[in-house]
Amino acid sequence: MDQTTFENFLLGRCSAEEREAVEAWFMRHIDSDEVDSACLQMLGRMSAYHDRQQAIESYKELRKRLGLKHRSPWVGRIVRGAVAASVLALAGAASYHIGSNNAPAAQLPDLAQIASPLHGSLTAHLPDSSTIVLRPGSRIVYDRNSFRSHRDLMLFGDAYFEVAEDKSNAFTIRCQGAAIEVLGTRFDVHSHDDDDEFEVALYDGSVKLSSAFNSHSDTLMLRPGEIAKVDKITGALSTMKIDGLDSSTDESSLIFIDRPLHDIVNVLRRRTGTNIVLVNPHLSDVTFFAIFNGDESADRILATLALSEPMTITRTDSNTIEIR
Repeated sequence: MDQTTFENFLLGRCSAEEREAVEAWFMRHIDSDEVDSACLQMLGRMSAYHDRQQAIESYKELRKRLGLKHRSPWVGRIVRGAVAASVLALAGAASYHIGSNNAPAAQLPDLAQIASPLHGSLTAHLPDSSTIVLRPGSRIVYDRNSFRSHRDLMLFGDAYFEVAEDKSNAFTIRCQGAAIEVLGTRFDVHSHDDDDEFEVALYDGSVKLSSAFNSHSDTLMLRPGEIAKVDKITGALSTMKIDGLDSSTDESSLIFIDRPLHDIVNVLRRRTGTNIVLVNPHLSDVTFFAIFNGDESADRILATLALSEPMTITRTDSNTIEIR
């Protein structure tokens, strides 16, 4: 792929597959001079102010999606003072090589995208023998070419992981606003965009969590039986130890540990396909501690929650539930 294709990425003229390719490329080359070179070279081609503005916004969105909190170093080299508004923003990269025509091009990504059904889970086995259970409406993206030697993937949504141990090669999961690094362990990640909280529950092994929500950054190591929760609005991170959480659990179970009703409703919508309307906004932030079997209905789960918090659960039609 050439510079023209790369420019189409920057201006939002690319396909969904190309956009995923750029995310994988950017993720693998974030610390490389190749990113700087590509951005600087393309900036020189984009003389129109509106083109640069489009690129700026696209770059910001990409970094946000990948959970990257620091600006790329080329930003400061290109722009000074009031000109800062015209800094190039990378929407994606069309190729692994944007540079001298005489230099050999790096291998293009062979992107694998695995997605679960809208209202069902999907079990997948990765090239390193790790296992992942994608919850409803979730997906992962990784590069087949490099995954065995560079275990790095992006998660959009919720998933349960059983990571194959490889002490020489860490396994990294990138979500919007967070990254999780492991060597071999079992854990759950909850990272849907429309939820109020980001959550990691560790069953065994250890994981390193780095979060950056709302300009608030934290890094911590989790131990078996611990849950880390990040409030996406404030960026505040909290941890708690749950007795029995380090024992084996059914991968289809629903585990709500101090989860706000807003997020629980989102989970039930995704898992059951039921239209659940939270009519009373004051209930949105009420938290619950509960564990349910994966096959329980939305009606049963909500009725159980209503035993501990005054609220009325009404089914208005075959696919709609109202909470008042």
